[in-house]
Amino acid sequence: MSQHLLAVDIGGTKLAAARFDIDGHGRCDLVAVRRASTPQDAAASRAIITALADEVACGISLDAAGVSFGGPVDAARGVVRLSHHVHGWEDHPLAEEISQRYGVPCALLNDADAGALGEHRWGAGREFSDMLYVTISTGVGAGLILAGQLHRGAHGLSGEMGHLPVSIDGPQCSCGRRGCLEAIASGPAIARAARDARRSAAALTHSEQHTDVDDLDARAVAQAAKQGDEIASMVLAEAGRALGHGLAAAVLLCDPEAIILGGGVVKSGQLFLQPAETVLRARAVGDLPAVFISELAVEAPLYGAAAAASDLLSDPCQRRDQR
Repeated sequence: MSQHLLAVDIGGTKLAAARFDIDGHGRCDLVAVRRASTPQDAAASRAIITALADEVACGISLDAAGVSFGGPVDAARGVVRLSHHVHGWEDHPLAEEISQRYGVPCALLNDADAGALGEHRWGAGREFSDMLYVTISTGVGAGLILAGQLHRGAHGLSGEMGHLPVSIDGPQCSCGRRGCLEAIASGPAIARAARDARRSAAALTHSEQHTDVDDLDARAVAQAAKQGDEIASMVLAEAGRALGHGLAAAVLLCDPEAIILGGGVVKSGQLFLQPAETVLRARAVGDLPAVFISELAVEAPLYGAAAAASDLLSDPCQRRDQR
């Protein structure tokens, strides 16, 4: 018997809703997906995601729902703790809200945990019982699978890898601290570093060539680096080295069989990934895990949300608690 599942992904820059059908053999089919940009207000985000979810549900009788959220959550209570990128999400009972709207049980995960679950169930990590999924996008996060199960930690905060300190005097992070991995290797951090470097270069040479850089983003930085731009290449390499330090710390603590890298910044390619691998090899000890690029790409959190929703249906206790 097939399961009809609603999956929602709420990120710092993008929103998505999808409908998945899972057959009796566990095969997963992405039936429909709708996307939109994230406004800088939680209430507006909820209105948009509701419209997207209604569209993909399209009158189908749903069995369960799952939500991937780009920030810390209390998965047990189904409550968003906060968003570092969008104001107004603090202590919001998101799972209950969606459960009541659609009349189904709803699971809530942060986006990195969702990506890990999706990749482990249907993506690049499906052959590994111990794996680390790292997403590098608007923020940096990680999800950890141990002995085939998602590991959330004692307080549900396992995998907050973006806030590992990798530079003592580094730039300020969205969390308020300095030198976090996210403040150096995330998409916005890469764009900010490139803008600052270009302005400094222009000031040193008294040139106006690099002063108009307000619209520069991480994708443009990666493109410039591929075309041989020295400043862009330098910024990407620095971001990659910071990621390598973060990965080395995670490997030393968790000893995963595999690391799966996802998120938009990974598309920057070897100019970003090679420095990360070099630092990882230099700083980690013993046999290194295999490193793969996400197979599910931008859909990984949606697949993970669907997996969490499906798991609710196989666990009567969870199903009762989430309704």
